[in-house]
Amino acid sequence: MSNEQILAMLYRIKQTEDGVEFIEYLKELSKANYEEFKSCRSENNDVVKGIAIAYDGLIKVFEKCSDKLIQNKEEQINSFV
Repeated sequence: MSNEQILAMLYRIKQTEDGVEFIEYLKELSKANYEEFKSCRSENNDVVKGIAIAYDGLIKVFEKCSDKLIQNKEEQINSFV
């Protein structure tokens, strides 16, 4: 899949009720992971940090997918001018 196709897919998911609920679920998981990080033993810090990066990365991709999709469309239009 191209980057454009991925952005379009994420945008479509984001627009559905299930997509909105999924994003909220990711935010809940991220918050729970943060609480886990505050109380976990130091040898587990790297694992918990890795999970945090994954959750937060997914949340960020969903939040920014529409902006990037619009920006890519504008760049395509401007390239023809």
